[in-house]
Amino acid sequence: MAAKIKITLMLLFLGLIALGCGGAYRASKVESVPLEQSEKVIYKNFWLKTTVGVLETESENQDGFLRAKVKLKNLTSSLVNAELKIKFLDKDGYELNPNWGWEPLPLESGEIKSFQKIAPTKTAVDYRIVIKLASDED
Repeated sequence: MAAKIKITLMLLFLGLIALGCGGAYRASKVESVPLEQSEKVIYKNFWLKTTVGVLETESENQDGFLRAKVKLKNLTSSLVNAELKIKFLDKDGYELNPNWGWEPLPLESGEIKSFQKIAPTKTAVDYRIVIKLASDED
C-alpha cells in the first residue's frame, strides 16, 4: 500500500514538473511606473534617503539649454561621503551623454550644498538627480 502511494505521488510530481516546463510564456509586465520616471531625485542606497535631504530642485532654460539645480543637506551629525550624477533626458526619455561620471559630494554634519549642471545638448527636456554612497559601485 505504501509503495502504491509513493508511486502515485512520484507520478503526480513528475506530471507537475512536465506541465511547468513546457509552453510559451508572456513577458512580465511592469505594473507600476519605474522610480526614475516618477521622481526627480533617486537614491541608490536606502540609508542615504534618511541622511541626505533634498531641500530644493529646480530647472531653468539658459540660452536653449536645460540647467538642473539641487540643494541638499546632511541630516546627520557625521560626514556623509556621497556622489551625485545629473542625468539629462530627451523628449523620449532617453539619457543624453550617459558617460558623464559621478561628482564627489562630501557633506559635513548639517552642511547644505548646491549643485547644478547644464545639459550637453538643447534636446534635453527633463532631468534626474541620482545620489549614491561614494563607496558603492555603479
